[in-house]
Amino acid sequence: MVGTITLIRRLVLGMLINLRFVRDFILEAYKDTLAKDKFILLSLIGLEAPIQSF
Repeated sequence: MVGTITLIRRLVLGMLINLRFVRDFILEAYKDTLAKDKFILLSLIGLEAPIQSF
């Protein structure tokens, strides 16, 4: 009985640790896409601004 409890506890801990890594990975990937989108938007605005100033 004690063995199954520790096994379940280890499984739950492992799942929580994996979820944290997955969440961090998703957040990093999301930050990267956000940064790319911002860069694209800024470059578009930067390209349009000189054209509008003429």
